Amino acid sequence: MFRLPPGEKQEVVTKCDRLAKLKFSKVLPFAFTEYGAIQAANVLASPQAMTA
Repeated sequence: MFRLPPGEKQEVVTKCDRLAKLKFSKVLPFAFTEYGAIQAANVLASPQAMTA
């Protein structure tokens, strides 16, 4: 997980209509790498996560 730099934030806001509110945020958002997103999905799908 890492913070998007200002230029990449602008690009994401421009290309994705769902993130239009992000345009007005003063804080830079966090993003996951593809590998990090897969790891998080595997953890959340584990039996331990489902029982908690």
